[in-house]
Amino acid sequence: EKATRSIAADLLRAAWPVLLLVLLVSLGVDAVIAFPVALGLCALQQRARWPEMKQALKFGLAPKILLLLYAVMLYKATIEISGAAYTLLAVMETIRMPTLAILVVLPLLIGFATGLSLPFVGISFPLLLPFMTSGSEVSSYAILLAYASGAVGYLLSPLHLCLILTTEYFKAPLGMVYRYLLPPLVALGAIIVAVYCIGV
Repeated sequence: EKATRSIAADLLRAAWPVLLLVLLVSLGVDAVIAFPVALGLCALQQRARWPEMKQALKFGLAPKILLLLYAVMLYKATIEISGAAYTLLAVMETIRMPTLAILVVLPLLIGFATGLSLPFVGISFPLLLPFMTSGSEVSSYAILLAYASGAVGYLLSPLHLCLILTTEYFKAPLGMVYRYLLPPLVALGAIIVAVYCIGV
């Protein structure tokens, strides 16, 4: 019990800046205000020294990073409003692609194209709803397959902010990162497809 309590305390100590940020945004505080507040309190709690803060700000506010963030968000918005997902689904239906393939390919491509989880769910799931239902019931296996496929897509996306900022910070070649990412993600995809086939 003591060990469990200690783990919970360590987890809370590590996660409180994120939890605070979520709480402030949930209470209606603008993210432009909430994020610096959470960041400042975290810096105070960690007793960060000015040289460390200066280095972090220098990286985070570098023109290259800001331009990269702007380009990613602009591209994501273009994908969302272009209707590309509707066109892609229409093509899949025209060539009579199997339901399994549609549930994998559409969210995978939208996830890869946007690099974020929320857009691929918001764009692809409404289109996939007819393929997820049998009568009046929604198949949990179909939802699992579609979500896992989209997750694989955005985790592999060069537009995924966590991926590109991390590789930029550590100066890691993206090709080498993919060598480590691909095997577990391919294995995950194969397992989810197997679960779907067994369940359906």
